[in-house]
Amino acid sequence: MRIIEVYLEGYRRLLNKVNSIKITASELIQLIIGTNGSGKSSLQEQVNCWVADRKDFKVGGKKIVKVEHNNTIYETRQYFHKKNSTFEFIVDGANINEGETGAVQKELLKIHFGLDSEVMDIM
Repeated sequence: MRIIEVYLEGYRRLLNKVNSIKITASELIQLIIGTNGSGKSSLQEQVNCWVADRKDFKVGGKKIVKVEHNNTIYETRQYFHKKNSTFEFIVDGANINEGETGAVQKELLKIHFGLDSEVMDIM
């Protein structure tokens, strides 16, 4: 799996004045530079397709990750609402997480990428 792009909006763990950030992976190795406490490690935690913790995002925030895997482009999306999150798993332009639930999102991540909570803990 190759990460193409990560977009975070309303992510609480970055510097206060940063409301959104978009990372486009243009090279094999990416370097993140910042001062102590600026959110480098927190940002690193989000550079993946895994389901984010809603408490790390403001209401109205979002996490969108675009990846290429086995010659197919995927996009995982998570939207943070006041009391819950909704999810989309986009393959070939279509959302295959019809119920838009986190449980289905995790199952799709396991089926398509082999990701589960144990793999993510190791990473």
